[in-house]
Amino acid sequence: MDERVWQLQDAKNKLSELVERAAEGEPQVVTKRGKRAAVLVSAAEYARLKGGSTAGVPTDFVQHLLSAPKGAFVLPRRAKTKLRPLDIG
Repeated sequence: MDERVWQLQDAKNKLSELVERAAEGEPQVVTKRGKRAAVLVSAAEYARLKGGSTAGVPTDFVQHLLSAPKGAFVLPRRAKTKLRPLDIG
């Protein structure tokens, strides 16, 4: 992921451009006094990082599994052989 670095004053002056680039998937780094102060990312990326959801994306692992197309997961069949006797002596 490419990221663009902005000084705070430039970021203030071009906030619309920062938001547009972040929404397109390009993180925008804002520096204050020469040090990284913040990173602007898209709402979808933020939700992914937080483990949340946006527009139909499952919020947790169980929902993710339940949202899979029918037949996507195939469980192996259990063998029908008889179990060996257990001798606890």
